[in-house]
Amino acid sequence: IYSSSENTFQLINQVSGRAGRAKTKGNVVIQTYNPENYSIVFAANNDYDGFYREEIKYRSQMGYLPFVNAFRIMIEGRKQSEVINYTRKLYSVMQYYNKNNKFSLYGPMPCSIEKLKDNFRWQITAKFTVEENLRNYVLYCLEKLRSREKSNGIIVNLHMNPLNGQF
Repeated sequence: IYSSSENTFQLINQVSGRAGRAKTKGNVVIQTYNPENYSIVFAANNDYDGFYREEIKYRSQMGYLPFVNAFRIMIEGRKQSEVINYTRKLYSVMQYYNKNNKFSLYGPMPCSIEKLKDNFRWQITAKFTVEENLRNYVLYCLEKLRSREKSNGIIVNLHMNPLNGQF
């Protein structure tokens, strides 16, 4: 998850902000295998600006938001084999219409929570710098697949730049 450092920084700041609120002085103890991680170091020093500079540099280098746009396509349904097959077919269509490798494709793969409320869930993520081009590409590929493939009981969920950071 690309936003894990941000989440760590936020949680440590939230906990430390609640420690010692009244007249009693509080202490915060952070147990970690990686104490030199920048999110922990900056949070321990309450240095938001330092964290931001490091995080934005990392996201730029790795091609994460806000430097690219990400489109998450989540396929779900009751029958696992149908979900996997449909997701793989969509991925094949997306590869076919991405001949110049203009778009970065990731997947197909199970979602982090593969089964939820009796539905199996798989995903594909596409990334590109221009949001409109990315959206048009994904919708075009979905339409191409839907025109030739039945989607019995398959639900397609689309998420542009998902906030939860799961790609």
